[in-house]
Amino acid sequence: MDGMTQKSAGGSPLAALEPGSPGSGGGRARGARTGGLRAGRRRGQGVRTSWLTLASVVVLVLVWWGVSADVADPNILPSPSATASRAITLITSGGSASIWPQLEASTLRVLIGWALGAVIGIPIGVLMASSTHARAAIDPLLEAGRAVPPLAFAPLMVVWLGIGEISKIALLVTAAAPIIAISTTDGIVGLDNALIRGARTLGASRTYLLRHVIVPGALPGIITGLRLASGLTWGTLVAAEFIASTSGLGYMILQASQYLDTATIFVGIAAIGVLAFLMDRALRLVERRLLTWRGRA
Repeated sequence: MDGMTQKSAGGSPLAALEPGSPGSGGGRARGARTGGLRAGRRRGQGVRTSWLTLASVVVLVLVWWGVSADVADPNILPSPSATASRAITLITSGGSASIWPQLEASTLRVLIGWALGAVIGIPIGVLMASSTHARAAIDPLLEAGRAVPPLAFAPLMVVWLGIGEISKIALLVTAAAPIIAISTTDGIVGLDNALIRGARTLGASRTYLLRHVIVPGALPGIITGLRLASGLTWGTLVAAEFIASTSGLGYMILQASQYLDTATIFVGIAAIGVLAFLMDRALRLVERRLLTWRGRA
């Protein structure tokens, strides 16, 4: 009888979760307060970082303005106002004088090259993580290839693939795939073996282990590789579009350099930087959505 009294008094773990239990409301209230405090701190940090970002941009523009005022020849260093005027002209113009066809061509090339780099790099990374022999055979090649500037591969791409779009995309894939493969390998190899052993002890199959333990655990490393590859792909874009191209931001920069139109060069550089920044922000958003468990410490 005493045992039954103890059980009814709340010995079961489920008793605290029932609506009428005394501890359930307090637990939910404490959780709500904790969540509210965390959300408030995140909003405060977001506001502070936004102000710091804005302040750094303002300082950069002011320094640029001051330096350009001391340069006699605007073809060497145009002022921010001249660059902004040129940007407005490129944005509002039509036809071949507009920047929009160049933005579209460059963005499409980068997205295709980056996506193909991910499709190639992630399986290679999984293979290297699952086999020491594969890692010993492939890793030195990736590390050596990653150290070579992508521009060095440009002549080979022209010889092997011609001067069309395929050679440009291939150069971007060459830049993206190695870093994605290496990051994927590091993400999988860095997993806690206790998680894998625990799942196997509970009878998890190889497929279940891959889908619910290895892939989620390796996602931080994979997404980091995707972010690094996106920046590297945008950085390689100019070299790719120097290969007998008739469109793209790199082509626009090359054409402007032949006429000493440095304002257009600055606009092209700024456009590449803004697009790369927006792509990285999109990947960060995906990272926050997929890796919500990382903030539940």
